[in-house]
Amino acid sequence: MLEHAEKRRWPRWKKLLVGVAAAAGYLVLFGIAVFYIVFYLIEEKRDKALCYSPLNYPGSTWVCEEEDIWFTVGEDWKCTGEAVVNGETVEICLTMPPVALVIETMDEETNQQRSLWVGQAEFERDKLVLNSPYRNLLTHEDGPLVFERQANEKQDG
Repeated sequence: MLEHAEKRRWPRWKKLLVGVAAAAGYLVLFGIAVFYIVFYLIEEKRDKALCYSPLNYPGSTWVCEEEDIWFTVGEDWKCTGEAVVNGETVEICLTMPPVALVIETMDEETNQQRSLWVGQAEFERDKLVLNSPYRNLLTHEDGPLVFERQANEKQDG
């Protein structure tokens, strides 16, 4: 009877193999949980920042404190304005794709949009801060550009 019982026991290497497989499974589940938590927090921060995007204030005018740049947000959520680049006043448009904010102008030679500024933006209720540019043909320095939303009775009313 003892011989029969001995034959049914698992060898030590099988027990270790099952233990390693279980640990690997728990490690994978832990990694997935951390992945979802981190991206949830990133998405939460992004959504909070986007609620103050200039696009949420149609009809508003935003003026840069440092440079001679301004833009308005139209009722169709298009941001258009003017900037002084190398002494010339050019028409600009702002686009806000999910990755970065882009300030463009129409190049008269090629008749195509040309990026003047591409970078990260931080949104606040009455302030837009452009910092960390990937491309900057708009200003001579890469410092932050701060835009203030101008008071408007119709908007604040």
